[in-house]
Amino acid sequence: MAEILPLVVKKIEIKPIEQHQIADAKRVILTVGRKLYRWEATLEEISKRFDEQGEFSDIDDFQSDYFEKQGLFLVVMDNKQVIGTGAVRRIDDRVCELKRLWLLEAYQGKGIGYQVLRELIDFACASRYTSMWLETDTRQERAIRFYQRVGFRNREKYNQRNSDVYMEMEIQEYCDPTPLAADRLQRW
Repeated sequence: MAEILPLVVKKIEIKPIEQHQIADAKRVILTVGRKLYRWEATLEEISKRFDEQGEFSDIDDFQSDYFEKQGLFLVVMDNKQVIGTGAVRRIDDRVCELKRLWLLEAYQGKGIGYQVLRELIDFACASRYTSMWLETDTRQERAIRFYQRVGFRNREKYNQRNSDVYMEMEIQEYCDPTPLAADRLQRW
């Protein structure tokens, strides 16, 4: 007869990024991106290229790019290891942009992305944003399905980047503390 082992539930922690976590946050993004986009270069080569092109300048300067501008940058921790990221930053007084929502593959499909998004929406509500926008590309099929499931809808392009998918979600209904709003979130 097989031995029954006790179930060990890991405690996932979601918290604001700290300076010493920058390299780990970048590693998560590049690890997921490398597989998704089928980059052949090593993580070190990709990281060097991204740094040279300034692709991570917002993460390097998270304090000024997010925290000092009505934004938030979160890391997802499992046993003191960064396993995911997520951020929002200000576009204008009413609109924030969802950025850097990445989660290592082993942690996907477990509701952690929803938890991160919930934290970011709570922050956006407290900051009096009414709409959340995002950009991505068509190769991120799983992410696009996730965004659609939680209420994001397609919108016109709002910046000069090379993304080919732009989405928005009105978040006011999720900011309402009534039981009806809570019920909507439970259906995610």
